[in-house]
Amino acid sequence: MMKRYEYLMKQLAVEEMLLLKGQGKTEEEISHIMEQKFKSDGYWEYFNTVSTNETDKILNNISDEMNEFETKDMKYLSALNKKWRLPLRLAKLVWLKAVEYGENQNNYVRSQTMTTKHGVVYMIYAKALQRYLEIITLNSNGLPEGAKILWRSLYELIVIGDFISTHDEKCAESYMREYNSSNRYEWAKNFLPVNKKKRYVSFSDIEKNFILRVEDKEWNIAYEESSRVLHAYSSTTFNRIGADFGEKLVGRTNVGIADTLINGAILILKLFEKLRDMNDNEDCGMEFQILSNLIDKLIDVSLKIDEGN
Repeated sequence: MMKRYEYLMKQLAVEEMLLLKGQGKTEEEISHIMEQKFKSDGYWEYFNTVSTNETDKILNNISDEMNEFETKDMKYLSALNKKWRLPLRLAKLVWLKAVEYGENQNNYVRSQTMTTKHGVVYMIYAKALQRYLEIITLNSNGLPEGAKILWRSLYELIVIGDFISTHDEKCAESYMREYNSSNRYEWAKNFLPVNKKKRYVSFSDIEKNFILRVEDKEWNIAYEESSRVLHAYSSTTFNRIGADFGEKLVGRTNVGIADTLINGAILILKLFEKLRDMNDNEDCGMEFQILSNLIDKLIDVSLKIDEGN
């Protein structure tokens, strides 16, 4: 069977030959003209004409095609957000309160004595909150694989913030000095029990003492999994989140939403705890407990829905 675009290009050649015939050219002359045409740039002339015509058809039909797609897309998103409404709202509430309580803590410290360490950890906390908002947004749009990739960034931020919070001012100052450098983790070299002759400091050198990872190896497994999703690993190419290789390879899904909503919230709480421990603000202790209670509720409702998938 002739391919569609090949057929269209041959149609153009036929039309040109009919035009030459109408001009009184003989079959031999027409054959020679067409042969010479294809020896030069005739093929690409037809190719460009067909591609331009087909592009124009698509653009002229953009309203109908996009309306059809958007109607189906909105229908799916509506069903997804109906199903995950409570976990998504709880995750947004956790984010909102984490922002509010972080600002409260920062304002308290600024009214006392602002240290470099607090300033650095708070800036990392703010960036982490931005990542969590993006994770919520991607999940609410049925894109949990993208959320998984951002969760990797969130995890790294929390590990770095946790590390700096457990060291003295010099560590925070070292981190700040690298703000305009291409070095990734060299700022931590003097605060790690690593061979000083080692050329580079890796993230894993810093991560080794992260309390969540030490207490539960599942965090390290989750981080490794998110790294595989980010990179072109075979395992996560053929085992994608929500992909159905029999029916749908790309698009939205409601599979895997609970993971990053829950784990992201727990990480945010962990760094807020460090902000609390660095200062003597009694209100921060209460706010930490409220956040913890909200996250417990988020975990409960998310897992119930996830188990029903």
